Amino acid sequence: MSKRIGLCAAGFVVLCGAASWAAGAAEADSADRGRYVAEQGMIIPPAEVVIDSYIASIDYEYPDPAKALGVYVYTGHRQASLQGQEEIIQMGLQGKRTEFEDLPVLNLAFVFDKSGSMSEPDKILWVKEAFALFMGRLRSQDIVSVVAFDDEAEVLLRPTVVGDIEDRGYLIDRVDAVLPGGRSDLTAGLLAGYRQVAENARPEHVNRVVLISDGLDIPDAAFTSAETYKNRGITLSTVTLGMNCDLNTMVELAREGAGSSRFLSSHEDIDEHFNTDLDRMVVPIAYDLEMELELLNGTELLGTWGYRHEIDGATIRYSLPALHHRDYETIVAQVRLPPRSRTGSIDVAAFSLEYEDKEGTSHREGPYLATMEYADSLIATGGISDPVVLKSGTMLHTALGLKSIGVLYYSCSADSAKQSQLNPLVWHNTNAEQETPIDKAVAQEQAELPASVRAKKQRCFDVAVSLKKEIQNTRLRLDEDCFENELTITEKYIEILGRELSLGDIVVARMLKERELETEGVSEDTRAVLQDLVQELVVPLDRKGWRKVAFFGFTPQKEGPSPIKGVVDDLARSSLGDLSGLRLIRQASLDRAVRDLELTYADLIDNDAALRSGREVDADYVVSGTILDMPGSTIVFGKVLDAASGNVASVAQVVLPKADTE
Repeated sequence: MSKRIGLCAAGFVVLCGAASWAAGAAEADSADRGRYVAEQGMIIPPAEVVIDSYIASIDYEYPDPAKALGVYVYTGHRQASLQGQEEIIQMGLQGKRTEFEDLPVLNLAFVFDKSGSMSEPDKILWVKEAFALFMGRLRSQDIVSVVAFDDEAEVLLRPTVVGDIEDRGYLIDRVDAVLPGGRSDLTAGLLAGYRQVAENARPEHVNRVVLISDGLDIPDAAFTSAETYKNRGITLSTVTLGMNCDLNTMVELAREGAGSSRFLSSHEDIDEHFNTDLDRMVVPIAYDLEMELELLNGTELLGTWGYRHEIDGATIRYSLPALHHRDYETIVAQVRLPPRSRTGSIDVAAFSLEYEDKEGTSHREGPYLATMEYADSLIATGGISDPVVLKSGTMLHTALGLKSIGVLYYSCSADSAKQSQLNPLVWHNTNAEQETPIDKAVAQEQAELPASVRAKKQRCFDVAVSLKKEIQNTRLRLDEDCFENELTITEKYIEILGRELSLGDIVVARMLKERELETEGVSEDTRAVLQDLVQELVVPLDRKGWRKVAFFGFTPQKEGPSPIKGVVDDLARSSLGDLSGLRLIRQASLDRAVRDLELTYADLIDNDAALRSGREVDADYVVSGTILDMPGSTIVFGKVLDAASGNVASVAQVVLPKADTE
């Protein structure tokens, strides 16, 4: 019996059981796939929105480790309320970054599907493009073999040292001449690839099969082969492509083979995976990672994403088959912090892991502690203040929203089917003067179903607009062009659903431009709310030792008076002044730096401009903020920039109802 359990939806395969999918194997698969589906004018089925994979798709820019891998733990906030609160804990793994030329010999088999299903758009032509880039990336000392398969496997190139290939162009032309046709015997192609790699397999080499296919009709024998050769030191990467594909099973196959998986959604993906980031796909640096998160001091788990896991009381155990060179992996846990009777620092979780390196030596890392500072504060900072967790939190919320849209949208199909089933039931006795009770009931249900469908699609539309605004807000706070896939998906959704709801081009265009967030029901004491915002923002600067800080103030995005600027500026200066070891640079020096650089304070909304101004006065940290005046609310957010690295050290935000700021 095949391991693939699927259903066909709108012309492509959707796999069940996605909740157990491993993000470490999936990398950006689900997120890239989602954009590809949306750009075809379709809503992503909920089973294809794999939360783990969306979280894994973001590069959180973890620090470069000194050894094989680094482990980093973050919390969404630095402070917690004495009343307790929900919190996000993020664990990041980062593989060591080594120059491509310094990597071990790559002993690789490029195995590609040329069966009839590969004749569909964005399949065999993309395979040929990928192969050309693949051959251009390999070094002269690497070993390569090539296998094509349909209902049987054909070895186009036996294992050959790349430097001994007289004409790479001839080989590329030979692959380019392949025409798709026939049935697919993926196991035959996979076994042929494994055999080619096995001829030159050495412990000091990277021994891997790269399988590129739409993944349709994968038998159990393929999984058996992957496990067998994994135990012999030959691993597997899978690359899936096309609208009609079986992405989830290809990911599971890669996991069984202790490798990575990718989905090709664009020509840019092809260049990334087979050229610039080939090493991230094929070069493992750690195997059999077993990780453990222990919740401490009454912390309660609400949900966790990232890898397959088991929960045993306050301990969550995760597993990952391999971590690759330069690759990054992420675990997110949503927790509830308990109330406390007094302020102070407390450990809320501990993270540790074990793994084997390429030589088979076992390593144990940790425990790494997640610590919160309990404060007698409202903590009305309007979201996440750590910039790393802000990315994962936004991605988590976005993926959950996309899944909920999929559930609602595809439930409309059931309503439409029910409508069709009711039609034959409508009949009238020509001799009767009135409708029968059955007639009335059926007619009422027929009238209600279209309204139900419209209400569901309207809800989908509203969620898409809300997600788009949240993504844009995060991009603005971080001053980064991140979440490109997710922004494209939500914008496509607004267009698709707006068209189905007949909202008109003007309404859809307005929603695409809309940026105002929902207000957060903050306290009427605006000053207290802003004090909490400032306190959360500057916590990372505490206990830093002697440092110079350039505070450029909170700048209104629009010209004109801002009723809260003076309040939040005074609160920030006071809070910064209270931190021991920090020295605020004089305002006159800041004014002169901005003027000498031919900037204005409004320009300092941009991170680069703020950093340039801070470095002009030899600051260690730059603190600034922005006040966004919306029709029904005012958004206040601040950020702390590390002048040496240029990184965002802290962000904090609050959304105030308009009445509170007038």
